[in-house]
Amino acid sequence: MINRYAKCLIFVILTGWIMGARECAAATPFMPRHADPVQEFWRWRAFPELKGQGLSCLAQDRDGNFLFGTDNGIHRYDGTTWRVFPFDEGIVGKRNTLYVTQDGSIYAGSDRGISRFENGTWERVFPSRGDYRWITWDLTETEDGSLWAGTEWGALRLAPGGVTLYAAAEDTTGIRQIVSDAVTFVAVPDRVLPKSAWGVGIGAAIASSVSEPDLVVKVAGGGPAERAGLMVGDRVLSLEDDVEAEGRRVTVVQVQRVDGQVDTIMLEKERIAASDRRFRVYDALNGAIWFGEYYGDLIRFDFASEDGSIYQHFDRGDGIDQGVYPSIFKAIV
Repeated sequence: MINRYAKCLIFVILTGWIMGARECAAATPFMPRHADPVQEFWRWRAFPELKGQGLSCLAQDRDGNFLFGTDNGIHRYDGTTWRVFPFDEGIVGKRNTLYVTQDGSIYAGSDRGISRFENGTWERVFPSRGDYRWITWDLTETEDGSLWAGTEWGALRLAPGGVTLYAAAEDTTGIRQIVSDAVTFVAVPDRVLPKSAWGVGIGAAIASSVSEPDLVVKVAGGGPAERAGLMVGDRVLSLEDDVEAEGRRVTVVQVQRVDGQVDTIMLEKERIAASDRRFRVYDALNGAIWFGEYYGDLIRFDFASEDGSIYQHFDRGDGIDQGVYPSIFKAIV
């Protein structure tokens, strides 16, 4: 009797083991789950030293120190201690970007152009003098050692051989009047800079200055400014927006002509289409550099090419989901 019960028990155990083994074999293999390190709060650190300082940009120098651009200067942090290098407001304006080149030089792009920090002081790089605004958004270094900048007036290249500005052909006349440096102008083909909507306005690009009257550097063809007789080179003595005159809302501009004559012009705003000149600049690779145009188009410029096909233009028709100022990142795989 005992043997009979023992045999039944063994049979039940074996049957359960076989069925359990089958279930285990059919189960999903165990996959360990790892937390996303970006979402782990303990990895993040706040720096109270930067609170209220107006942080606008950051970079890392060749020694691994972090450089934080703020309203009053560069805050350098080496992991233990902080040191502040004040900006010279007469040289460096509102900061937009910091960039460290391969030789360790520190550059700042601001609304006054490009400046370099060296031996504890700031010096203007471009424009070297003058008070007209030259907004610089981005800086990057190419393989040949040139420093490229995405600016309000076009793509700027600073090389040992000189300074080159790549801009729309129709913009060069006005831009020449606000830069005192020796600059080589290269006209970018119209197919690369097609006309796009500027939005609602008077149809004029005006360069502001710290000490001189603002200057008209571009007038959109067919716009209110052109129809009213506003011209490239006119100096803007005053501009009052949204003024009621003769039962309409207008912009009143007082200008001084090249010959010294002062005129008052009334303009009604409307939608303007013109070639855009505002560039963002991104990393260079294999002799080419990428730019982002304000309204979302991308431009690949092969500056090492010796033939005429050095520009490639990409827009919505090429599958780009366009927005304002696209960003490009280079993946390392």
